[in-house]
Amino acid sequence: MPECLRKRQRRIAELNAYRPPEPEEWLPANAALPSDVPDTQAALEHYSLLAEYLVALLHAEVPAVFEQTPESLTDVDYQFWHDRFPEVFERENIDARAVPAVGAYLRQVLVRHLGGQWISRQKLEEAQVRVGQRVWLPFLRAYKYMRTRQSLLGFSLTQLYREAQRHWH
Repeated sequence: MPECLRKRQRRIAELNAYRPPEPEEWLPANAALPSDVPDTQAALEHYSLLAEYLVALLHAEVPAVFEQTPESLTDVDYQFWHDRFPEVFERENIDARAVPAVGAYLRQVLVRHLGGQWISRQKLEEAQVRVGQRVWLPFLRAYKYMRTRQSLLGFSLTQLYREAQRHWH
């Protein structure tokens, strides 16, 4: 068997065996911070605009990004990993542009598909989505997600969504 094929098979086996840590980006619903934004509608429009930035960034490679579905989260996870996104782009641009876009996109999917209630906050990392008896912190997840190529696996958007879905009822 050629060496490149053996390496590929080992890598596939490693990825299949990998189990990411449980998401920590949540609080019990009774610990939710109240909204502190003066204009909730303006905040919602801002979050929607941020999510559109992700659509604009990935639409050519990931057409499913338009749909804002749980399945599109998996496609986004793969594309960022495949493109080695955190290794290729400058940290300043990732933190200023990509992290808010990813967090807002994750927020959209949680709200649309799990009936999540959005709780706006002035600080993005404190913004929350109430799903069942938990509030999820999509921008905090996005920040952890965009640290390294490995963190794209360890803090995947798909995993957080599935965990929220599991605790939905």
